[in-house]
Amino acid sequence: MSQGLAYQGADFFIQNPTSAIITIDGHQHSSSLALQNGGSIYLEELRAAKATAAAFSNSVPGALSSFSNIQALNQGGLVYISAINSVSLSMTDSTVATVSAVNEGGLFYMNPLTITNSVDLSITSS
Repeated sequence: MSQGLAYQGADFFIQNPTSAIITIDGHQHSSSLALQNGGSIYLEELRAAKATAAAFSNSVPGALSSFSNIQALNQGGLVYISAINSVSLSMTDSTVATVSAVNEGGLFYMNPLTITNSVDLSITSS
């Protein structure tokens, strides 16, 4: 279990990833605090030619991703996304408890000033 503290993205700060697909699978995060945006995850993709897909999943039986007591002191309690192109965010078989942001996006915040194309958000449990 991690206890992250950072200015942005207390557990993960992902900037201009080399892969268009980011998978967070079976991670346990507790008591993470971002002093600005993205209590647990901050994703920034500002290159014009990329689409980004982020997935929280459970590909290993019993290895659920878990997020608890996560806070951002600005936007995006769990996830903050700033991306120019299309964004696909998928959360499957994950548990989330006590997540907050002081301003907008208690769970997710997608920066409307940067996203110019489509946004697809999917939260499922099997």
